[in-house]
Amino acid sequence: ADETEEVLLREVEELASAPVETGEHILVGSSVSPGSDRVLRRAARIAARAKGDLHAVHVIAAESSKSSDQAGLEELKTLTISLGGEWSTLRGDDVATTLIAFARAHNITQLVVGSDRDHRWGLGRGGVLKHLLKQAVPAGLDIHIISASPVPRIKGHAKDGGADGG
Repeated sequence: ADETEEVLLREVEELASAPVETGEHILVGSSVSPGSDRVLRRAARIAARAKGDLHAVHVIAAESSKSSDQAGLEELKTLTISLGGEWSTLRGDDVATTLIAFARAHNITQLVVGSDRDHRWGLGRGGVLKHLLKQAVPAGLDIHIISASPVPRIKGHAKDGGADGG
């Protein structure tokens, strides 16, 4: 009986230290790149559909005194709050590592990032997306990569109201 009790106590301790899943928590990595507002709005829709909360994070390089586009950041912060989200600005040497650390600390379940033509963010050697993908899997995060560029409209498409659309 003593052994059974010890095993049971160990199992309870392990369960008590495990994170408790209470719903979806969506994190969007924010930058002042063109199309960031589009990515933020998409993340807000994902959060709304999942009945989850929204966190937007902008990472400033640790050696930088401030971000280069304060007005752009303020617009994103205002948009985040208007969409019902929380805004954070963090300092970090590595964007991917900083986002993953935030995700772990806040029990984030889904990470939303934008993809643009900036090679620093790409999947190539040293790209932020590549580093995020490598770190997200062990952290148990789902990743959504959203095109920051608007989808080009096809002339004459029914939704454009063109020649075929009436």
